[in-house]
Amino acid sequence: MPPLEVNPQIQTQKQELPQNLLKPNSTFNKTPKKFIAITIAAAFTLLVIASLLALFIYSKTKNRSVNQTPQKVDLLFWGTTESEELINQIISEYAKTHQNVNIKYEKRPLDEYDEIAYTRIKSQDPSVTPDIIEIESYLVRDLLDYLSSPPPQLFTPESIEEKFFPAAKKVCSRIGTLYCVPAEFNGIVLIYNKSWLENSGITTIPNNWDDFQKTAKNLTNIVKVKEGAEEKEIITKSGACLGTGTGTNHSGEIVFLLMLQNRVPLDKWDGWKQMNSEKGVVALDFYRSFYDQKIWDESLGNSLDAFLGGKCAMTFADIKDVYTVIKSNASFQWKTTMPPQIFGQINLAQFKVLAVPKSSLHQQEAWDFVSYFLSSEVQGKIFQFEGPKAYKKIPPNRDLIHVISKDNYLSGFSEIFITSNPVIIPRYKLSTTALQKGLDESLSNNGKNDSQEIIDNVIREASKS
Repeated sequence: MPPLEVNPQIQTQKQELPQNLLKPNSTFNKTPKKFIAITIAAAFTLLVIASLLALFIYSKTKNRSVNQTPQKVDLLFWGTTESEELINQIISEYAKTHQNVNIKYEKRPLDEYDEIAYTRIKSQDPSVTPDIIEIESYLVRDLLDYLSSPPPQLFTPESIEEKFFPAAKKVCSRIGTLYCVPAEFNGIVLIYNKSWLENSGITTIPNNWDDFQKTAKNLTNIVKVKEGAEEKEIITKSGACLGTGTGTNHSGEIVFLLMLQNRVPLDKWDGWKQMNSEKGVVALDFYRSFYDQKIWDESLGNSLDAFLGGKCAMTFADIKDVYTVIKSNASFQWKTTMPPQIFGQINLAQFKVLAVPKSSLHQQEAWDFVSYFLSSEVQGKIFQFEGPKAYKKIPPNRDLIHVISKDNYLSGFSEIFITSNPVIIPRYKLSTTALQKGLDESLSNNGKNDSQEIIDNVIREASKS
């Protein structure tokens, strides 16, 4: 095949770049020195101006933050026990380092306080609801949705367990979130007439329920009297005041204590649903046996009054009852101690807590004061503030419990401080009332209402929305 030939008419001609573009000194490739100098000077000037402006703004901002007066904050604090004089002293000390916070303390009357506090918190109205409020521990469950959580740098579920008694965490925290902190420690202790027991040759208080009941029966005095043709047995002195409903102070708490000790998990969120288990029924049966065995009955009136009148050797009490006895100037020696036990040591705590409702417009400031108020230093001052016969709450702080253990009348509370459990039941007061009503009706029906039926009624009450 002959070689291909290129058509001379379409052959590409060679193109060459202009020589002046290749020369380094060409006018197109040269940047004027004057232009460079002007650019550098302009950039430097802008940099200086920007720096001076930033310095000016910083100076003004700093001066304003230093000279600015903190916003005034007004907090309302509701309580029921501490004297206003004492709290105002504490508030004055706090104000020395928190001059922008004005706290007003109101000591509220106990009459219908629970109902008023409950209603105010649920209203979510900041104009009528206090910023800091003291409420009973049994109300917390029903109010969780309306309570704020403290800043974690102040309180956490773990920190309150370390600082306060263990039962506080079970009441105040739910699934890792904290809603309140303990304002005090309180629970159920055994209070006994030391003079009566020693005169009867008893120097050691029974530490289990079987021995306790035997001792109580031996101390009980029964006489027979004639009423017409019939002879009737009457209790003139009781070894232990329990077994009835409204006539026994804290009858509901004593029953719940027996259930806790018999492994009914009333300290758990839904443990109350197991009250009608065999363990719960056995606990209530045992409580009622003090009436069945004629150790105590309604003829002796109220249990605390009977104790003060020397007609009852042993009864159960909380801190308020103990101060009632202190103020009575009883003619006999008496003491408090841990209640009898079944397995190990399980006791019952029922106490007040401090909460900051979500409706508060100053939650941070409110929790700051609560943290200060619950410091060991402040709580120690509160406990030591007044004379020995003045009602005062037991501090919730672990590092102050040694003060309680040295008190002749309050030492029983130090014995139950660590081993106490709360009772977490919905609609607590109504549920307790249902229990007392069932016990009272059983007395009027000669015991025909069995324990299972009474407990079922309590569960129905607790289950209502």
